[in-house]
Amino acid sequence: WSKSEDTLKGVLKVAEHIKCKEFRKYVFDVDDNEFVKQVREELFTANVYPYTPDGEVIELPKGATITDFAYTFAPKVGNKMIEATVNDEIVPFNYIIQNQDRIKLKVDEFSHGPNPTWEEHAKTAYAKRKILEHSKQI
Repeated sequence: WSKSEDTLKGVLKVAEHIKCKEFRKYVFDVDDNEFVKQVREELFTANVYPYTPDGEVIELPKGATITDFAYTFAPKVGNKMIEATVNDEIVPFNYIIQNQDRIKLKVDEFSHGPNPTWEEHAKTAYAKRKILEHSKQI
């Protein structure tokens, strides 16, 4: 535990040293306390292990949603997804993933990208950051 806290303190110290709020916002897009909270939750909580249609296992933090799954699997898939199916049933993107769920995502290459509300559905800092990065590119 203390080793992980030291790592988090080191990351925050480097970010503080940079003194560039825009850079810190781009990298973390959350205040320091929220970032530390999210990382702790991701590192120290139980995980869930859903499957892709090909049987590949994806490790996600407990409470992760379809949005988190999509961005963990591949950011391009997350940006272009239009439908999610879990165990052969269509589910919303805020569906909370359970162990052994078999998840299939439908994508549309002509999709304009993620809806800004997807950030609210995401549990992982990575998915949230990818959604914001895409919205800044538009």
